[in-house]
Amino acid sequence: MTVKEVRGFTYPLEAARSRMRWQLDAAMAHLAAVQRQISQLEAAIEAVRKLCEQEASHAAQMWTRRPDTHSQVRALDFLASVRRREEVLLGQLVELKGALTAARNDCCDKQVRLEALDAHRADSLGQFKAHQNRKNAVEADHEWSARAARKQTGILEHG
Repeated sequence: MTVKEVRGFTYPLEAARSRMRWQLDAAMAHLAAVQRQISQLEAAIEAVRKLCEQEASHAAQMWTRRPDTHSQVRALDFLASVRRREEVLLGQLVELKGALTAARNDCCDKQVRLEALDAHRADSLGQFKAHQNRKNAVEADHEWSARAARKQTGILEHG
């Protein structure tokens, strides 16, 4: 929220407001990093799944062509290792999704705090402007009263 600067107005919580903006920016950068990690991990999971499908198809074809038990055992061991790798990646994905939720909540919390400080600043600025307007009105009244008194005194002296 950008508020036009007003001469004479200083917001006492400006340092806290700036710090909260920086914290929000850092939280958003962390959120983006977690989202990137999730995208990369999902791509890795998809690649492992494709590899698993290809190797399963290859093993099925191999078993029908050559009934070599040693080759079948190696193929099954490889498929099992690929499947374990997929399970590890899926576990990491669950953890990252938890981190994503926490990062989103952190961003929301910081956004709410910043918006509260922005609203407080806007209220403070409004109060400052109202005070300045009252002060200017009092000064204008005093000037008018002084001119009127001088004018009245001038009429009395010349009359």
